[in-house]
Amino acid sequence: MANLYELHPNQQLTAEVGFAAPCGMQVRHVRLLASFVIIVLTPLTLLMVYLFGFAQDRFVSYSGFSVVSEDAGVQLGVLEGLANISGGSKTDASIVHDFLDGPAFAAQLKKHPDIVELFSPSGFDPMFWDQPDGLESIAKRWRRLTSISLDSRTGVVSVTASAFHAEDAQRLNRVMLVAASGMLACLSKSMREDSAELARSAVEQASERLNIARQRLTGFRISTRIVDPRADLEGRLGLMTTLQAQLNEAKISLNLLRQTSIETDPRLESAKTKVSVIEALLEDEKNLVNQGDAGIAKIAAEFESLMTDVTYAQEYYLTALGALDAANAMAQRKTRYLAVHVQPTLADMAMLPHRWRTMGIAAFFLCLAWLVGVFGFYGARGSA
Repeated sequence: MANLYELHPNQQLTAEVGFAAPCGMQVRHVRLLASFVIIVLTPLTLLMVYLFGFAQDRFVSYSGFSVVSEDAGVQLGVLEGLANISGGSKTDASIVHDFLDGPAFAAQLKKHPDIVELFSPSGFDPMFWDQPDGLESIAKRWRRLTSISLDSRTGVVSVTASAFHAEDAQRLNRVMLVAASGMLACLSKSMREDSAELARSAVEQASERLNIARQRLTGFRISTRIVDPRADLEGRLGLMTTLQAQLNEAKISLNLLRQTSIETDPRLESAKTKVSVIEALLEDEKNLVNQGDAGIAKIAAEFESLMTDVTYAQEYYLTALGALDAANAMAQRKTRYLAVHVQPTLADMAMLPHRWRTMGIAAFFLCLAWLVGVFGFYGARGSA
């Protein structure tokens, strides 16, 4: 293959053979270097100055607990379905978790300035320079200093509290446990009071129902002037049975006299009179028993209905009284409490902030962002 001298003998190369032409700093190189300094080195430098120059050491305290509920259900008989008010869409552990991580707990902390003072370091720290005083600022600072996690499968709540002194971190952790225990006690008390109030309301309704049933029964007895229509009906039925038997005997005697005596026999007239009298008495008793709404049978049926209402009202009232006694007994028990299986620990050394780990993570993501920006810029420029 011919070389360049053979193809162009009259032309000479300006550079020496075997050496590349010199290349100086280009504008794009300056831009790349400047972007790296701005995007990567400057933030890393500022972060390093803060972490190693101003960031105050923080100590960490750990604790773990779960919520235990006693089996204190009240058997309320017919009221049991109404009194079962302890069910809910959330478990007790999730309720405690939401309480400790919500504004309600921050409102409690606001009432204790000595606790809020633990949120700020003794030295200068740009991230914690202000003293929180409002509810939102206290809640925000509290979330930065603490971490609360809930295992939904086991119901175990893990608490991590950090502060600028080891004793303060342990104190914050204990404050959370005391507040959670108090919240559960108030919740249990409220639920017990609701249950007892429901039982008392049921007793009042049952008592009123029983009084109404008894008043109706008393009014019925006054209007009919019969204490127990059932006994009266039984007596009249017994009398009708006796009259029917006597009527049968009288008719037999009359028939025998007719066969053995003449028409002018005075015994025959006496027997006829006896039969007529017994038949009249029997008819009067039948009319009295089956006299429509005023009959003894109708009155006895109405009396039975009223007695059934009174009996049912009495049973309902007794059941309600039993439910009230059980609710009052349950009010003396603490049905929910914290089972702390990891007491708040006292740290021997500062664990936060993680300076080198934070620097490494920040360097990785800053470099990644810089590379993505550089490749994206030149890719877009090359396709233009």
